[in-house]
Amino acid sequence: MNVSPTKSKKNKTIVPTNRSCISQLRVLREVSILNFIDHPNLLSMKQVIIPPSYDEFSDVYIVSEIMDADLRDVLDSGEPVGIVQIKYLMWQLCSALAYLHDCDIIHRDIKPEVCTTSGKTNNRIY
Repeated sequence: MNVSPTKSKKNKTIVPTNRSCISQLRVLREVSILNFIDHPNLLSMKQVIIPPSYDEFSDVYIVSEIMDADLRDVLDSGEPVGIVQIKYLMWQLCSALAYLHDCDIIHRDIKPEVCTTSGKTNNRIY
């Protein structure tokens, strides 16, 4: 899996649809979950950059470790992926999801774009 990144994978932007209380609570819930979880196959949060005031509340940036590409990039690259790599990737993804489920957390957005990779053995979900 040797894919050149097409976009930066080092931070995630949470853009609330509006500045409603519910929208802000959703952002707070995601940040608190990211602060709580600790698993080698889940992307860890390094820093949160928040707006200085409620009036300027528009984007929240979550800074995480740098990953080379996501699974979508790997699939679109056309490079063959061996069966051993696929099995190991699936084991890592299932391990991460089992950990989340043990914490009573359901990841509702599993797709190739949220599965990041760095090298052949370092795969994470965000």
